[in-house]
Amino acid sequence: MPAEERKLATVLFADLVASTELAGGQDPERVRAMLDRFYDGMTAEIERAGGTVEKFVGDAVMAVFGIPVAHEDDALRAVRAAWEMREAVAAHGLAARIGVNTGYVTVGNFGSNDRMDYTIIGNAVNLTARLQSQSEIDGILLGHETYSLVKDEVAAEEQTPIKVKGFAEPIRCYKVQGLYDHLAEEGTVIREEQEGFKFHLNLQKRDKKDAIRILEGILSRLKS
Repeated sequence: MPAEERKLATVLFADLVASTELAGGQDPERVRAMLDRFYDGMTAEIERAGGTVEKFVGDAVMAVFGIPVAHEDDALRAVRAAWEMREAVAAHGLAARIGVNTGYVTVGNFGSNDRMDYTIIGNAVNLTARLQSQSEIDGILLGHETYSLVKDEVAAEEQTPIKVKGFAEPIRCYKVQGLYDHLAEEGTVIREEQEGFKFHLNLQKRDKKDAIRILEGILSRLKS
């Protein structure tokens, strides 16, 4: 294996919100227990989705999907993991900011002569960290490349492009609103897929009367 490789991957950053404030004045053992629950919950969701925990940095976790094992749906796996992580953190009365981005990264051993780490670096990694920092509390922010890969399975709303350090042009990004399969269970999305037929209706964006009008137009064309 070469010392360094370029690979396509989806990177996820999750940062526990206001952990310093949460920790302030608390017993160190309670703080450690809180962070342990955060790390354990995040690790479980990442590994369940087929990702790899790359590192912990303070109260943040970095994960990668597509390395060392690549899947066709790595971007979707990462977003699903992010959504489940968000739910798991909320169940403990906490919140996180999460960023997910897809791009080419450099994989290899990096460090000094005394200490080397096998890790990933590159603009795709840096952008993920920037997206995470720009995400709302309890929110998930996707880069454009990730959104383009998951848009059929993930409800997300494009945000105003953001200007971030290290990137000359504003970055297109998308706030995750939910997973379509979950929304379908809640009744806010209607989906039907069969061979040669695909129907998708998001009732959060179309009211029922408008949807019925559109469907009646389609039925009229089919009957003619």
